[in-house]
Amino acid sequence: MTAQPSGNESTVVHKTDNGLRAASLQLWLPFAILILSLIALLSYTVVLDRQDDLRNAETASLNNARILQVRLEATLNRIDAILLSVGRQIPATALTDTPDNDSSDGIVTMLKDHLHGFSEVSGLWIVDASGKLRYGDAMHGKQSLVLADRSYFQEHLQHPHPHLYISKVIDGKIVQRQVIVFSRGIYDQQNRFLGIVMISIALENLQRQFREINVGQRGSIAVRRSDNLEMVVRWPHIPALVNAPLPAGDPIAVQISAGNQDFNSRHAAQADGEPRVFGVVSLRHFPFYIAVALHEDEILASWRKRSLLLGVVVLLVAGVAVILSRGIGQSKRRERQALSHLRRQQQRTQLLASAFESCGEAILLVNGDGLIEEINQSCTHLTGFDEEDWLHQPWQQFFVPEKQEGFPALTEMDQVWRTECLCKRAHLDSFPVLLTVARVIVEHLNTAYLVVNFIDISERRRAEQLKSDFVSIVSHELRTPLTSICGSLALVNRNTVGQVPDEFRDMLLIAEKNSLRLKELINDLLDIEKLESGKLRLHLQPLSVMQVIRVALESISSYAAAHQITCTIRGDAQGVYVVADPVRIQQVLANLLSNAVKFSHPGSGVELDIQADEHEVRFTVIDHGTGIAQSFRDKVFLKFAQAEHPSTRRYGGTGLGLAITKELVERMGGSIGFFDTPGQGASFWFSLERIHDPTISGVTEQSALFP
Repeated sequence: MTAQPSGNESTVVHKTDNGLRAASLQLWLPFAILILSLIALLSYTVVLDRQDDLRNAETASLNNARILQVRLEATLNRIDAILLSVGRQIPATALTDTPDNDSSDGIVTMLKDHLHGFSEVSGLWIVDASGKLRYGDAMHGKQSLVLADRSYFQEHLQHPHPHLYISKVIDGKIVQRQVIVFSRGIYDQQNRFLGIVMISIALENLQRQFREINVGQRGSIAVRRSDNLEMVVRWPHIPALVNAPLPAGDPIAVQISAGNQDFNSRHAAQADGEPRVFGVVSLRHFPFYIAVALHEDEILASWRKRSLLLGVVVLLVAGVAVILSRGIGQSKRRERQALSHLRRQQQRTQLLASAFESCGEAILLVNGDGLIEEINQSCTHLTGFDEEDWLHQPWQQFFVPEKQEGFPALTEMDQVWRTECLCKRAHLDSFPVLLTVARVIVEHLNTAYLVVNFIDISERRRAEQLKSDFVSIVSHELRTPLTSICGSLALVNRNTVGQVPDEFRDMLLIAEKNSLRLKELINDLLDIEKLESGKLRLHLQPLSVMQVIRVALESISSYAAAHQITCTIRGDAQGVYVVADPVRIQQVLANLLSNAVKFSHPGSGVELDIQADEHEVRFTVIDHGTGIAQSFRDKVFLKFAQAEHPSTRRYGGTGLGLAITKELVERMGGSIGFFDTPGQGASFWFSLERIHDPTISGVTEQSALFP
């Protein structure tokens, strides 16, 4: 006969099911909120990312427009200066009389001289008052041309006062291409019209400059007049748009009409109706503006890929949610089985729910005899020892001091005492802990106790090691791009890729100087990291002292010459050998010599003195600078130490050079030091072991990995 559950048992089962459903809901609700929050955050990130890409495109288009503005403004200023100069230099008789060949040749030579190195323009010509072409830098059978019907000639003929006239885009009679003509009238002393001087620019010359600006495959660059909004030139070229004005309601036309000089606009382009981001800059002294446009599809291409990737991530998270939901359903059965065990543990858990037991730190209560009376559960969790293993045992036997001072006795304790040491585990290994010992007096018992608590600091030490590794990795990863940046800046500053505009030169020189300082800092950090981590390998071998110092002085020669310092050798080192690493001894000498040059007065000298005896060779670098301040002498070889001195601030430095030098010398088996006279210079010396036979077996093959 099957036993039926009693009423109490049914009530318990019902309460259990309700509890499980409530627990399931409590699990699902935070999870659902987390998923929704993640989706909202990703959506917000996608929107912000799109706005950032568009803002970056606006900045890029405006910067490119400004670059072209500088170039075009310089070209037009030079054109106007040439027109003014030629108009003043041409004699009246050259346009009113028939000049002889000598004077005609002289005028042509003058025109060619004005256009020397000016490849942007297509030609420079002079037209007399009848409209006949008289002179040009390249006539080639054009002498019979009459230009009286051209708009620029009629402009100066009808308005006889000095002014610069800029024509529309026209089909040139002289150069047989579409050109823009810049002209000025020529007048005699009685202000009579003698003719015009003109310069033409072919549209293809302007388009050639535009190709140097990267606007993508669907971007564009255009130059329009700001007085009538007519198109001058566009790249890629669309012939139908030449001299065509912008519609009155075009966003760029509205901004130009309002007097705005530099601005961005985002709209469909007039040429093809495609959405683009425009950067527009007006010329300051000429009626033109430049519009650089980037296509929105190309701007947002990278954003679309990132958004797609985020969408995939959201789908993966949703898939994980489905899998977890199934896992939750399966766990309900296990929860039913564990419920009876949880009831049995509930009473004990409630009794032990005190501050002593719930504390995250392991705590020991030690009596006056140094024996453990009570522990909390953290002690067993951290070490693996059972409670019986702890109780009534001397507390010091579970800890191993890392320092020689050991642990204090109960009678010696009058305050809180902390140290780092090792704590034993039940599995015979140990782990680092932060140990705190405090003496507590129980007044009503007139008894003293020690409260000993400890926490596991393994993760903290691993974090410190990770930080050290991170510094090393970052320094290594920075070195390659930084070398590229330094090389690129050097090429730009030496005009290898083109003439640097004056307004950019100072900023580029500052950037090159600071990138070199950053490269020096990274190299010093890498050396310090290798020295501290024990990864520095030295290849000790016999080296000729004379060869070593010759290489060192050659490498420092250009730096010394730049500071107007002369480097000389004192002493005789012929036939003298030392045991050293060939690369690191050059680094030591380079650090000492460069410091001596840096802190010496221009016009003075730096001496490298070599003294050898039977056992060692001493290298001494002597400068004639200001010496070392008394307050700084104890810090000379410390890391990141720099004296407060005007020359230090002037020449900079990482503060690591001498610290690295000291480590390298000592690891090559030598010693290092200095002496100085304040105001008269300093002398830094280091000594290395001397060998008399450079072929001794074992020395030439020696290498050392220092801990």
